[in-house]
Amino acid sequence: MQPEVSIIIPTYNREKLLPRAIESVRRQTYENWELLIVDDRSSDNTESLVKKYLSIDNRIRYLKNERKKGPAGARNFGILNSKGKYIAFLDSDDEWSELHLEESIDVLENYDVKVSFALWITVKEDGEVRRVFDSEIPEERARLKRIISIFNPKIEGKYIFFGDNFYEESFLKGGSYCTHINTLVIERDVIEKIGLFNEDLLVCEDSDFVYRVILDYSFCLIDNYHLYYYQGPDNIYNFFDRRDVKIDDVLENRRFIEKFTFVGLGQIKLNSIHKKLIKSSQKIVRKRECINRIKDIIGRKYFTLGFMNHKINKFKAILFVFKSLFYKFNFTRLLFLIKLLFPFIPIKLEEEKIRKDLSLW
Repeated sequence: MQPEVSIIIPTYNREKLLPRAIESVRRQTYENWELLIVDDRSSDNTESLVKKYLSIDNRIRYLKNERKKGPAGARNFGILNSKGKYIAFLDSDDEWSELHLEESIDVLENYDVKVSFALWITVKEDGEVRRVFDSEIPEERARLKRIISIFNPKIEGKYIFFGDNFYEESFLKGGSYCTHINTLVIERDVIEKIGLFNEDLLVCEDSDFVYRVILDYSFCLIDNYHLYYYQGPDNIYNFFDRRDVKIDDVLENRRFIEKFTFVGLGQIKLNSIHKKLIKSSQKIVRKRECINRIKDIIGRKYFTLGFMNHKINKFKAILFVFKSLFYKFNFTRLLFLIKLLFPFIPIKLEEEKIRKDLSLW
């Protein structure tokens, strides 16, 4: 008999997009699943929409989040009310390919691994489709090959097996992102060991969860596209295309800068949490290198927030640049701070060095 998979979709005011996600679950070739749609106290017609599905498919359940509001609380409420051997996650504005569960459960049931991920396709707001791991953009086309060359994983057909050193190696070497929360299928006892989603994180809670998984567990990456990941203005992280954005065009866009700052501070909080995790981990070998890497990431992010805010909120800009110097000192940041504090001083800033120190990711 097929083991049951519990699929958790957290949702908030997505009545127009939610059917796409639900239908992609119902189209799965693997049929033994339960779908828990966790409503994070929506104010639209989400409840009535989902109840229509309840009448046509008894594998679907509707829950109202009783934990802390936000994606982490909603996912946790779903986990705690689920009963499957395996757990999978899908955001309410994305969709799976038909083979996602079939291929994921095949590898989890037949190989010595408890965690599975797969490749994904990014769909931009204008409808442009970007196959993230083999697009025409050189650095993306080479991504999977680069990851394989770094880690030399065991490969069996489309199944790529990484060891439990992936977290440390990918953290230090960068450019190894291949672990998307919406392609994750995971054995329940893994969650029982690593813990639930961190409800104190308003953004990046999915990254935190995945990091804790791959820190302790080996995993399989399925070399097949399982997810359509939609970008859009309502997306918390991917509300703009970081590859195509022209920074000068958004510096006076208050709404954009405020959202960018909110996300950036969330990323800083995530990295601060993982600095503590690395310090306490028994598995990380090169702790000092990892901690220095985190300090560099936090410093660059603070400097980026300072630069992005310097036209609409000078006080915030000064504060952020000052904090960036605490994490990693360099003269470019110092000169930029002096220019913010004393704009009348004739300091010549090297634009190229400033831009090189920014991190939009």
